[in-house]
Amino acid sequence: MQPQDTQDSLKKIIPQGSRTFTVTERDCPKHGLTDFKMLAGPFDTEIKACILCQAENEKAEVERVRIEKQIKRNADQADINKRLDNAMIAPRFADKTLDNYETTTEGQRKALASAKWLLTNLDSGTPGLILLGNNGTGKNHLASAIVREAVTQHGKTALITEVRKIDRAIK
Repeated sequence: MQPQDTQDSLKKIIPQGSRTFTVTERDCPKHGLTDFKMLAGPFDTEIKACILCQAENEKAEVERVRIEKQIKRNADQADINKRLDNAMIAPRFADKTLDNYETTTEGQRKALASAKWLLTNLDSGTPGLILLGNNGTGKNHLASAIVREAVTQHGKTALITEVRKIDRAIK
């Protein structure tokens, strides 16, 4: 590598406006290139720079950050899955959402609007929702959809239950 090429390469890794000067020169034991030890920046930060080592270190740091983010995403997803499991959503309602809830009556349209309102206002301390109606009107579908969204989109913990189960637990 020619001296001018080295200086041009170093300009890419040294912050602009930094005063730099060579303190020592030696060959990089890994790559055999000239390794510069410099002072740079407003606080005279010491930098050891073999251009190839610097690039490898930056690539390793990018990979480390990517892995840390993936680990966090996996942990977050595991937490969501645990809260969904604990929410007591019946298996046949596991894929139910507000989007696939079909409304054929005015009561169902009102129930869907109430569910959407609840989720929109969930973070402002909304107390909850009681769903009442005849068999087959979509109460469990709506409850499952509400719980799924509350857990996955709002980070909440929720539970689907029935009044008789609450009554038994109190007695």
